[in-house]
Amino acid sequence: LVMTMMVLLFQVVFVVSLVARPVEALVFSWRFDGRFAFAPAIVRSPSSPELPSGVRPLSLLGYSLGGYVILQYDRSPAESYYEVVEMGALCVKNGAVGQWGRELFVSTPGARDACRKIWGVPATLADVDVVEDGSLLRLERDAKDAIFRVEGWRRTRAEASFTRASLPLLWTPQITTLFAPLRLPPEAARKSLRLHDLRISATSVAFHPFQLGGSASSSGRQQGTPLGFALSADGLTIEIAEATDEL
Repeated sequence: LVMTMMVLLFQVVFVVSLVARPVEALVFSWRFDGRFAFAPAIVRSPSSPELPSGVRPLSLLGYSLGGYVILQYDRSPAESYYEVVEMGALCVKNGAVGQWGRELFVSTPGARDACRKIWGVPATLADVDVVEDGSLLRLERDAKDAIFRVEGWRRTRAEASFTRASLPLLWTPQITTLFAPLRLPPEAARKSLRLHDLRISATSVAFHPFQLGGSASSSGRQQGTPLGFALSADGLTIEIAEATDEL
């Protein structure tokens, strides 16, 4: 029940952000097209040394919301590639509420180089094996190496079911964290991260049963307890603007 309330609170913050920050006047310099799936999990709240400087975990009873995001980019500034992000926890920095990406993996050297050179994202090259068929959507992670296997990926593919809807967000690429534009009262912390406006839109969304395989991350850290479902979106477009502020 506690974690359900946390998930609902997180969703409310992001829904409110739809009207908190107008994006019509922004110029988006980079665009990605494809699809994604987000499989949430209950994770232990990370300790301060694990988190980037100035970032605090947002947790209840020592637990937070993490999980995995799997993305397939058919078109991007680099090339077509797959991306897997281990989401570490809900977090707060200078009054902004978001979700911290603990590790980000990409499937091609070109994508890794673009992430590092263009945005300063600490991307890691990984072996990402994606299988379209499968009885359900499943992610398996090798416990020692950067090797991922995704099964049932065809379930994320869908015909457009509604007029494209978009969600404005804020992005700090150096720490791979997405923030809601809605801000809490700011803290007296030094601004040190480039802040990009980001817009996500899609033409269809769906929920799927989800299963996570593998016992631990590459560092031996437990991956948390999956909630048993994944949210996917097809007709996905991610647009990123030049950094105009700091957080």
